[in-house]
Amino acid sequence: MMLATKEKFGLDDSYRGKVALGITYGYNFQNSKTNRFELLDAIKGIRGMAKQRVSNCMNFITRDGNRSVDVIKSESGVRFEGVTVCDSVWLCPVCNSRVMNQHKHELDLAVRDSDYHTVLMTFTLAHSVNDRLKDLEDLLKSSLNSTFSGRWYEEFQARYKIVARATTTEHTHSDNNGWHPHIHILAFCEENPNASLMKSELSERFTRFVMKKGGYASIYHAVDVRNTKRDVSGYLSKWNIPTEMTRLQAKSAKGVSLTIWEIAQLAGNGNEKYIRLWNEYVAATYRKKLFTWSRGAKELLGLDDVEKKLEEKLANEEKALIVSLTVSEWNFILNHKLVALVHHLAMNGGAKAINEMMTRIRGIPLENYDVS
Repeated sequence: MMLATKEKFGLDDSYRGKVALGITYGYNFQNSKTNRFELLDAIKGIRGMAKQRVSNCMNFITRDGNRSVDVIKSESGVRFEGVTVCDSVWLCPVCNSRVMNQHKHELDLAVRDSDYHTVLMTFTLAHSVNDRLKDLEDLLKSSLNSTFSGRWYEEFQARYKIVARATTTEHTHSDNNGWHPHIHILAFCEENPNASLMKSELSERFTRFVMKKGGYASIYHAVDVRNTKRDVSGYLSKWNIPTEMTRLQAKSAKGVSLTIWEIAQLAGNGNEKYIRLWNEYVAATYRKKLFTWSRGAKELLGLDDVEKKLEEKLANEEKALIVSLTVSEWNFILNHKLVALVHHLAMNGGAKAINEMMTRIRGIPLENYDVS
């Protein structure tokens, strides 16, 4: 990915120090939301992404006669109104964060406000550097579907009084062991289950299906089950929501496990190895769901109107317009991969900082900025 440099725009070090410019290669924004916009820009530049929905995320949209992108600051932080969203939870760090944080909120409410006991189940496979992610994904999900079906599972569900489940998938990769997909299931039970006994029963059944389908899973390590009542931190940490983008040089050692967002960051920097890995991940997750509730779970747990309440909360927040950007200004920001920088400046310097940046980089002040 080609990033702008301060030399190209005639930016001196004193100016960079004033507004903490992030357009030079390697700058690490301290705010996690800003990091997501920076990572989104990087992902858009990865070879093969032009045909994906994520390539259009944050583009200008005309709605109700609107002809500007409004930079808004509220209790929730800085956001952009008047732009498209791609809703690609697999590929877009901005949309992933929005959607998955809603599900985290749902889970938190379900655990906190219900009298159900929770148990976290994790399923994985043996894997090597020679395994394709799609093959591992298909084998893992097929084996799990077989495990959670038929009379055996009906009896298992009744025995442990399981009334609802939430499921999500996580991917990591390491040089030594290749892709490592694993599925996490948070089960809600009417009584406190014996996690050790559950693990024993599930391990025997799950590993048998894996081997029937041509794979291998250790009866000792393929399944993990643990009680999590009133503490789902172990579950919520598995969501791969991008936060601060780390300095990945520290993770370059052979065998170190990388999250999918770290792979995206390296691919966005032009690393051919990680471009191939990222595109393999794109193909393997195509048209699949990252998170699901079991049938009737949201209604049972009182979560059927959570999304509406969150939307109402956002709508009722006190908010202030920082600045309105014209179509040409916004397109310039998009084309020069400056969305993360504008987000950073909006939080820390407001309209004045954004106007100063655009004046120096584009050579033209903001049309809707009052300099008086």
